[in-house]
Amino acid sequence: MNTRRSFEDRLIERSKHDPIFRDSLLENPHETIEKEAKAQLPENVTVTVLEESPKHFYLVLPAKSSHELDDSDLDYISGGGFSDWWNK
Repeated sequence: MNTRRSFEDRLIERSKHDPIFRDSLLENPHETIEKEAKAQLPENVTVTVLEESPKHFYLVLPAKSSHELDDSDLDYISGGGFSDWWNK
């Protein structure tokens, strides 16, 4: 099953082995993720890519949401329906 987490893992893994891709994620995350996902993200969605260092790490908490994702939402998003889902 293709999930957001597996997509993120794929981006991270590729960035470890491809310095050009890593630089692209850091410099133009929105465009790079759209290209990799083969889907267009809504313009109102901000993508921030941070690079940890040995002395600084980030803990990313999920957004507070009143909308719980059901299985159909997860299937839709994992199938490339990012734009439509974000605009619900």
